Amino acid sequence: MTGGWMACHDGSAIMINQAEGTNFDAVAPIIIGDNVFIGYGSIILPGVTIGSNVVIGAGSVVSRDVPDRSIVAGAPARQIGTYDAYLDKLVARNEDLPWRHLIECRKGGYDPSLEPGLAKLRQAHFFG
Repeated sequence: MTGGWMACHDGSAIMINQAEGTNFDAVAPIIIGDNVFIGYGSIILPGVTIGSNVVIGAGSVVSRDVPDRSIVAGAPARQIGTYDAYLDKLVARNEDLPWRHLIECRKGGYDPSLEPGLAKLRQAHFFG
């Protein structure tokens, strides 16, 4: 996760309790599957289940369940694509990168020993 917020409690129940003299509680778990990216500033509301292999776009408000292999974004979050289509797009986008040989040497998502070379090649590619 890159700085999202998850709420397992709906605070509006407290306001209703005070206004109506009731004693309600509004809590629910948030269930997150495997291999999920939650973009910066996203909000996940109580009771939501997020499937596996899901990407949630930055700033999204997820108020309902997200199925496996989905890409969702927006407020409220809606499906804007599939994991498989995004994977195909990434494959095509990465085939001809001048630093592809360095990326293939990575052991995981980040390798500090490769970063200086990657930065140099990226700068040359994008800024000449």
